[in-house]
Amino acid sequence: APRDGIVTSLFVKEGSIANTDSLMTISDDRSLVINATVYEMDILKIFEGQSCEISVIANSEKTYSGKIESVIKIRDDMSQDSTVYSVRISIDNVDDSVIIGMSTQINIITDKRDDVIAVPYDAVFTDSDGKEYVFVGVRSGDGGYIAKKRSVKLGMETSYLSEINGEISEDENVLFPVTGLYDGKNVSIKDTFTSDTYGN
Repeated sequence: APRDGIVTSLFVKEGSIANTDSLMTISDDRSLVINATVYEMDILKIFEGQSCEISVIANSEKTYSGKIESVIKIRDDMSQDSTVYSVRISIDNVDDSVIIGMSTQINIITDKRDDVIAVPYDAVFTDSDGKEYVFVGVRSGDGGYIAKKRSVKLGMETSYLSEINGEISEDENVLFPVTGLYDGKNVSIKDTFTSDTYGN
């Protein structure tokens, strides 16, 4: 063979006479790429060089890093879904758990914030003037908590969380769920969660 790799297609059988210039397909399993599709609503957020987090369906607990190699901004007419576009993604740290032909799940990192406060969507309210606010639990004199309203401004959003800025510090507990809350209500805090609980 002209190079190392794995035979993924064979066009002849043992003892047969070769009548084609292509006898087999040899794939390099040390340098794998993923051909993926992106929906129309997201394609303008995708560009070459963007970082990705990749997991294979067969071993979803392990994550691999990758990058967008190319973006084909021509509609993929072969897709049975709604309008999608093709992207090509390289995997940086391939190991034996990744096999040619496996299905993958890909998170493309379109934006990133470090050291911010993020809360679930449903923890943020909007008042009649269109201003956002949250409720935090403030210690009361009897050792319990009182709900206090804090004005905030929204920043970046993910699938589950909203970045908030304003009258709040990272050591305060934003209350969630928020059914029946009002400023000054006595509340109890049963559990605390971080952004990792919601998968960022």
